[in-house]
Amino acid sequence: MEKEISSTELLMMRGRSSAKSSAWNSIEKNLRVYEEEAKTVHWHDEVEKRDRELDELKSQLATLKEEFTAVKKRNKQLCFILAQGEMKDKAEVLMQLEELTVVKDELTQQVVQLHGSLEQERSKVHQLTGELQKQQKHGKK
Repeated sequence: MEKEISSTELLMMRGRSSAKSSAWNSIEKNLRVYEEEAKTVHWHDEVEKRDRELDELKSQLATLKEEFTAVKKRNKQLCFILAQGEMKDKAEVLMQLEELTVVKDELTQQVVQLHGSLEQERSKVHQLTGELQKQQKHGKK
């Protein structure tokens, strides 16, 4: 099994043996290539991970847009229903106002008639009281 050698160890070994410099140059070159490939693989994985996150967020956004559209539709229907209810309430209030106005007019007429009857009765009482007093004066004489 081969032991992995770090770039630092590789440089230390290079300093020990200058005779093998071309071999070391080749190893360093391969090491740089492997490091670049490792970085490329790492970044490729990161890009794939971000792409999956992006796809998931797009899916969530689409779902939220659909829910938002449904909520707007329900809100519009609710506003329409409330407006109809308010119009119905206004119509009922106007009908009740009309009925109450008729009742008020009838009661006003009755009050006027009763006031007239009261005045007639007061006149009769006053007249009868006057006659009674006359009779009492004539009866005492």
